[in-house]
Amino acid sequence: MKNLVLFFFALCFNLAAEPQRVDTFADLNWGEPITGAAKTEVKPEQYQGKIVVVEEFGVLIPECIKRLKELGQLLKRVEREKLPIVFYAIHRQRDVPDDEIVKAVKGARADGITIRKNGYLPTYGEGMPRAGIFLPDGRQLWHGVSSDREFDRALKDALKAVAEKKP
Repeated sequence: MKNLVLFFFALCFNLAAEPQRVDTFADLNWGEPITGAAKTEVKPEQYQGKIVVVEEFGVLIPECIKRLKELGQLLKRVEREKLPIVFYAIHRQRDVPDDEIVKAVKGARADGITIRKNGYLPTYGEGMPRAGIFLPDGRQLWHGVSSDREFDRALKDALKAVAEKKP
């Protein structure tokens, strides 16, 4: 029994000693550009000093198309209010031709968002739509189901963090 207690103590001590990994923007797999999409390039000048929202989606999932429409509307608000947010979307369903992805994105009125395919967020999660929110320093603030209210709260927290860092 004494050995078992020592084993669990050592196990807990080792787990506590290891720092928890923080996913960053640099850990993203951007995948590939989509032929025919309005915006496909990922350039540092697009996102430096900004909050980055990366959405994982699939055009064969109705919830994802609905979410793209919501992101298209959010993008309009971001542009109107000049908020420091940039959006990217990564299509995750491999067997969908590029023209079908482009058609779905245009139909959702989200063609102002940079679209890629076959990439993924650094943090694994079940199902789609999923998103990650990254702070301007590259740290991932939040990830999860993007259609949940938690996404909205996390985006507000990110905006608050950016506002607090301004001189």
